[in-house]
Amino acid sequence: MPDRMTIAIVVLTLLNVPLYLWLGRAFFGGWQGFFDCVVFWFKPDLWSLFQGEWWDDMIAEFKLGAYFALCALIVAGEVTLLSPLLAN
Repeated sequence: MPDRMTIAIVVLTLLNVPLYLWLGRAFFGGWQGFFDCVVFWFKPDLWSLFQGEWWDDMIAEFKLGAYFALCALIVAGEVTLLSPLLAN
């Protein structure tokens, strides 16, 4: 049986989906911008360099990494705030 903290993390992650979508629109402007960043994430940097897209690749990878980090930090902050209530 999972403990209270694990359940809280899963529940908060699911409840924050609308916030993640809102942040995604702010970061990427829409689904196409998000998918473009994902393509750059998987494309080797050397390949982007030879295609003349190295800076676009770096910016896209940074945006995607910052987005994922911010989403994780939101859940971590909420769990930290709720941890006194979740203690046994």
